[in-house]
Amino acid sequence: TCVLVSRLQTCERILFQQWKSPSKISASSLKSSRPSSKTLLFLSIDCEFTGLHTQRSVHVFDSAAERYDKLREFSQEFLVIQVGLCTFQYDKEKSGYLCRAFNFFTCPRQMLRGSPDRIFRCQASSLQFLSQHGFDFNKLFAHGIPYLKPAEVERLSKALEERHALQMEALAQNGANAEGNRPKAAIPKEIQPFVDDVLESVERFLKAADDQHTPSAPPKEGEEGGTKADEGDAALHLAECDPFRRKLIYQEVKARFGEAVVMETQASVGGARHVVVRRAGPASQQAALLEEKQRKEMADLEKAHGFGRLLEVVAQSGKLVVGHNMVLDVVHLLSQFVDDLPKDYQEFKSMVKATFPAVVDTKLLATEGALKDVFSSTMLGALVKQLGGKSSSLPPIEFVPGYGYETAEEKLHEAGYDAYITGLCMAGLCQRLRGKGSESPAEEINASSAVLKPYLNRMYLMQSIDIPSLELDRDEVRPVRDHVLHITFPKEWRTSDLTQLLHSYGYVTVHWLNDTEALVALPTASLAAQAVKQLKNQQAAQKLYRVQTFAEFAGRASKQESPSTKPALAENTAAAGVTATRVEADETAVPRKRKRSSSLGSAIPTIPEEDEISDSPNEKKVKKKPEPEPQSPAKPQPKAQLEKLFEENDDWS
Repeated sequence: TCVLVSRLQTCERILFQQWKSPSKISASSLKSSRPSSKTLLFLSIDCEFTGLHTQRSVHVFDSAAERYDKLREFSQEFLVIQVGLCTFQYDKEKSGYLCRAFNFFTCPRQMLRGSPDRIFRCQASSLQFLSQHGFDFNKLFAHGIPYLKPAEVERLSKALEERHALQMEALAQNGANAEGNRPKAAIPKEIQPFVDDVLESVERFLKAADDQHTPSAPPKEGEEGGTKADEGDAALHLAECDPFRRKLIYQEVKARFGEAVVMETQASVGGARHVVVRRAGPASQQAALLEEKQRKEMADLEKAHGFGRLLEVVAQSGKLVVGHNMVLDVVHLLSQFVDDLPKDYQEFKSMVKATFPAVVDTKLLATEGALKDVFSSTMLGALVKQLGGKSSSLPPIEFVPGYGYETAEEKLHEAGYDAYITGLCMAGLCQRLRGKGSESPAEEINASSAVLKPYLNRMYLMQSIDIPSLELDRDEVRPVRDHVLHITFPKEWRTSDLTQLLHSYGYVTVHWLNDTEALVALPTASLAAQAVKQLKNQQAAQKLYRVQTFAEFAGRASKQESPSTKPALAENTAAAGVTATRVEADETAVPRKRKRSSSLGSAIPTIPEEDEISDSPNEKKVKKKPEPEPQSPAKPQPKAQLEKLFEENDDWS
C-alpha cells in the first residue's frame, strides 16, 4: 500500500540531490520503514503560475467547450513555477491522518542539445502578488527543477541512441574521432592563429605524455576552461570557445594527429564549453571511454526529465487526486508536463482521465448538495477556518518529520501549504457529508467512496452562472439561455446606459465582453423576446445599438470567432465582471461595471477563481468619467486591494 509513497520519495530524493530543491521540507529526514496500518488514501495538489490572463476574456455565459478553449490558451502563455503535492494516509491507531507535504519549484532549462528552449512569459500583477506572499524567485531561477514531456524525452532518447550507434560504428571502422565524409570547413584568416596555437599545444601535450608514459583515464567533471594539461588524467583542456572554433579544433587536430588522440567537449563550471584532448589508448579503452560518455548523456536526459518524471509517478498510481477550484491546476499541469493540449474538448477530457483517473474538487463539495449554503465563503483559507471552528469537522493530522508545516503557520499561496489545507478541507468536508454521528471510517475516502460519488470527476467552473462544473464522465448540463441578449453599443456607454435601456424589463445581469459589447440576462425568456422585438424597432431609428438573442450571438461566434472575445490586451485590461441590479420602471439604479468604473481601477487584471469583489448594498451611482490620458501613470495599488483581486470570487458559488 505504500508503493506510491515510496516512489514519490525516491523521485523527490533524486530531485533534492540533483537540483537542491528549495522546499523547506528536508529529504534527509525520510524514514525507511512504514507501519502496515498506514494506507495511502489520496493526494492533494496546488499550483502557482506566472500569469493567468491573455487577450481573451472569460465570461459567465461561456459554454464548457468555450471555457476550455480559453483555458487552453492561458496554459500556452504562462508557466507553472511551483507545485504543491500532499499525500494523506490513514492511521487506524490514532484515527487520524499521516501527511507528507512536498513543495517544488519548477523552472524551464535547456540542458541537452535539441531540447526545447522555452519562453518564460509572465504578468506583472502575478509576480507582484507572489512577491507579496513571500515567493522566492532567486530559488526558482537558481535551483528550480527542470522538466520534459514524455514525447520530448522519447524524441531526445531516440536521437541519443542513434548518435551513440553511429559513434560506436565509427569507432569500430575508423577510430574514435571518425567523422565520416563531412565536408571540410575553411579556416578564416583571423582564426588561423588560434588554430595554430591549439595544434602546438596538442603536439607539446603528446610529447610530454610520451615522455611520462601516463596511462589515459576517464575525464574529470567540473574542469575550468583554459589550455592546460592535467597530469592526473593525461588530459589537455583547451580554452573555452564558440561552436565554430570547436568544430575547427576537431577537424584540424584529427587531420594532424589522426588516431593518436581522442577528443570530447565538456562544460565548465560556468556553463561554457571547451574541448578536452587525450592520448588515445587501446581500442577497448577508447570504447570504454565512449560508453561512459554515452551513459552520462542518458543520465543527463533522465535528469532533464525532472519534474515530469514525478508527475508520471502520480499519474501511474491511479490514486484519487484532490484540488480546490482545480481546473486551472489540471489544465496547466497537463499542458506543461504531459503533452500539448488537444483543441477538441472531448479529447481533453480523455487526456485528463488518462492522467488522473479520479479527481475531486473541494470547492464543488462545499457549494453543492448537502453542503450548499453552509459556508459563508468557500475560499480555501476561509473554508479551512470554518471547518476547524467550534464544532470542528477536521480530523487529527500528523506530519512525517521534515515534511510539514507548523500548526499555527499560515502560508497561503505557497503551493505546498495550499495543497496541505486542500487535503485538510477534503477530510473535513467528507466528515460533514457523512454526518457527525456516522460510524463510517475515514479511510473510505477514495475514488469508490459512496459519499464522493456525486462529486467524482467534476471540476468546479468559476465565473459561470448556469454550468456548475466541467464533467469528465459525462456531458455538461445544457443551459437554456433564451433570457440572455447580446447588445452592441457605442464605446462611450457605461453600465448605466444599458440599465437605462432595459429599465422596463426588471432585474438584469450585465456582463461586459469589451468596450462595445455586453451580454445581458433578463428575468425570463418572454421578457427577453419582448425586449428584442421592441428594441429592434427602436434601434432602426436611433442606430446607436444592436440587439440580438444569445442564440444568434452564439451562432455567429461558432462560425467565426467574434472580435468581442478578443479585446486588445492593454494596461487597463481587467477581467470583465458581472453586475446584477434590480431596475425599477421609474428609477434607474446604476450597477457597477468593474472594467470601466471600479474604484480598484484596472491596472491589475483579476484572476479567475481568486477574484472576490462582492456588490455592496450601499453602492453609489456611477458617474461617467472622461477616459484617462495614456501618459497618466496609474496609481500604485495598495497591497490590500491587490490581495482582493487575487482571492477567490464567491459571486458564482
